[in-house]
Amino acid sequence: MKNETTTTIMLILLALALFLGATVEYGHGSVWIGMLLMSFAIILLFKIKFTNEPVYRSSKLLAVSGFLIIIADIGYNYYFNSQIGTLDTMTILFGVSLTAMAMKNSHMRKMGSFGMYISMSFIILFVLFYNTFPKLGFEFIRYFDQYLVVIPSAYLGNMVGVPGEVLDLESVFVSGKYSMKIGIGSACSGLYSMILLISIIISYAITERINATWNILKMLCFSILTAWVANLARITTLFYVAANYGSDIMMTVHTHLGWIIFAVVAMIVMYLLTRIENPNVGRV
Repeated sequence: MKNETTTTIMLILLALALFLGATVEYGHGSVWIGMLLMSFAIILLFKIKFTNEPVYRSSKLLAVSGFLIIIADIGYNYYFNSQIGTLDTMTILFGVSLTAMAMKNSHMRKMGSFGMYISMSFIILFVLFYNTFPKLGFEFIRYFDQYLVVIPSAYLGNMVGVPGEVLDLESVFVSGKYSMKIGIGSACSGLYSMILLISIIISYAITERINATWNILKMLCFSILTAWVANLARITTLFYVAANYGSDIMMTVHTHLGWIIFAVVAMIVMYLLTRIENPNVGRV
């Protein structure tokens, strides 16, 4: 029989993918679909079982802190009339995780610990790449978008029969039945997915106390490469859809395709991670 760890990790990744999908649907798709995905994510979280017990006690301070973080983030977006984005999602997850860590139930505390490490890692990396580096004059995002996303995606578009011309750092002009300029902003560059995958691996390694440092590093490199290739495939697909079916259909596909690809990639990556921890996982 398959190791219980595999089932646990798959549930975690599926729940996170649904959680991410709900966020995307809220902002760009259907609110009802978003609510449905969020409901499924919550149901899955309650079915997760962790192998190690938490080593800390519950705390009312954690519960209050988590609640205040959630209220602050939602209140900020409401006051400035802004949409809930990926960073907001991770901030809310951080607040929810702190609240769960304050509960007496050890299972809920362990879930909270896992979520805390994921959200905290994501927020730190997000601030590093999108805030700290630009202030230091290191234009990592600009070079990443241009040389690792825009130019390769235009090249792949030409390979699949969708002529694409790079116009500037963040846009490609595609030609076909429908010709148009398609912008590829930082949110669509795939860097979010890379950061989230890195955060998941770090969180799992800490929570489950995995000591295979070299294997974890190799897994991180593999995850980054896989996320990059998957995102290029996603953008190329959007080019094809835009050129052949128009911008409206392209935007519909854009809303749903990203988080679905993330779910598939994340599950593959985490399955391989469980094999690092236990080489017999998945064997009978």
